[in-house]
Amino acid sequence: MIQDGQQEQPQQAAEDLSVQISLDGPFHQVKDLLLREFERAYLARALRRSSMNVSLASRASGLSRKHLRALMSKHGLRLRRNLDRAAL
Repeated sequence: MIQDGQQEQPQQAAEDLSVQISLDGPFHQVKDLLLREFERAYLARALRRSSMNVSLASRASGLSRKHLRALMSKHGLRLRRNLDRAAL
């Protein structure tokens, strides 16, 4: 409920992006840095929430698997393969 001209604040998620960057510098440099940090944090969270399942993470994020994998590659995010699995 909003009273006295105050805006309702959205509930904060447990995994909010918390980035501290300097805003000094050219606009496009700062924007690119912030975008990179956001993409990396968003992808890492999506993968954690999906138990490292790329298909589930892509569905939940609204990105195609191809795009999700391209972003993972861009940011150096790789899935660890479970080498202890029994060979089928």
